[in-house]
Amino acid sequence: MDVEVLGIDLGKTVCSLEGLDATGAVVYRKRLQRHRLLDFLEGLDPCIVAMEACGGAHHIGRFCLQHGHESRLMSPLYVRPYGNKNPLNFTLSEWQQAKRHGYDPREIKQFFRDAWERSDGLKGFRTALEDRGFHLAQGDRRGFVALDLQGKPYSISKWTGVRVKDLKAKLGDPTALPAVSKVEQNIRQRMADQVKTYIREVKSRHHEEMSPFVEARAAMIAAQRAERKHLKDKQDERWTQELKTRSDRLNKGLRGIFDRLTGKSAKIKQQNEREAVACAKRDQAQRDDLITAQINDRRDLQKSVRSVKAKHRQDRKLLAKTIADYLRRTPIDAEREKTASRSRKRSRGMDLSP
Repeated sequence: MDVEVLGIDLGKTVCSLEGLDATGAVVYRKRLQRHRLLDFLEGLDPCIVAMEACGGAHHIGRFCLQHGHESRLMSPLYVRPYGNKNPLNFTLSEWQQAKRHGYDPREIKQFFRDAWERSDGLKGFRTALEDRGFHLAQGDRRGFVALDLQGKPYSISKWTGVRVKDLKAKLGDPTALPAVSKVEQNIRQRMADQVKTYIREVKSRHHEEMSPFVEARAAMIAAQRAERKHLKDKQDERWTQELKTRSDRLNKGLRGIFDRLTGKSAKIKQQNEREAVACAKRDQAQRDDLITAQINDRRDLQKSVRSVKAKHRQDRKLLAKTIADYLRRTPIDAEREKTASRSRKRSRGMDLSP
């Protein structure tokens, strides 16, 4: 089961689980008894485990870290379905839609919010969308949608977090906008093969730049899992030896009966209990130190990944701006440029006229 992100809705007795793959598509959905949750996480391949922060979530989060998962606890303020909702939160369908199209959902959500906040009407909002390669259209049920350069629709209400009533108050009647099919046809007519090739090149380059980090993450997961297993095996072996040593202190037979009568056996048991507690704390401290070191390694890798993603965001902004400028050109301007290009090619030779 290829799960990249696992969301858990913690309940008192039953937990709801939903897993997404690398593309954001749902590949796993299940309801599980809470007392079986830890066994399930122990057998799951390392992934991102997201939960709402609460008392029980912290214990589960520490368990996830011990088994190679990346635990993310979210404040209840940002996961409540109603009231005080963070506008950058996205629903499952929004995440899946953006991942299928190859975009970062957080980047798109922020862009739509910024475009909405800095515009004062339909014209400004449309211009802001076109600067990033989105085109406003009339969707189904008389709603507002935006189409990207591949013709994929995005609901304006969903991605801005604004009610349809407020959209109409600011943008007017959506029936005045062109239909989705007409906007798609217009985009296809105006998109040149060169621009499409440029988009493919940028996507391919981004994929190549991220590939080393994906491979490094997979290698790190395997290495850290082997380190934890080696530590666990050594600790289990040492615990068995120490347990045998403590058990050998207790005499058996008649001597054991004599020790119980004199109280020596009780003292030895108390000593064994103290040593067992100390050994358990020692083993836990070793595991905590290993987990802390592994978390720091993962954070260093994630820091590098974030810097590359920031560069990719700038590349996408520049690409969208370039394409938007291209699409704004009138057919006359394009024809003039072609004519000028042909003229330059014809005049490259030397002028040998007297």
